[in-house]
Amino acid sequence: MPHFLISRPEHRSVYRFGSTQGKSGGARVALIRVHGYLKNMIEAIANSKVKRMQRELELRGIRYDRASDSWITRHSQPTERS
Repeated sequence: MPHFLISRPEHRSVYRFGSTQGKSGGARVALIRVHGYLKNMIEAIANSKVKRMQRELELRGIRYDRASDSWITRHSQPTERS
């Protein structure tokens, strides 16, 4: 019997718990995970840069006061003139 006369069984949709319809569902989930990973990484980098900038400013006598939500400078002592 020639192979082109053999009919293939129809593809039946099988429901799997938690799966989305079609093959694009897996790609969508992967995209959401990558997006979340990149978002967390960017946030971590930004937080570390802000902390480093605050430390550098504190070394120069400027610090951020969270209670008053303002920057506070350290006033230098006036020099004595002789």
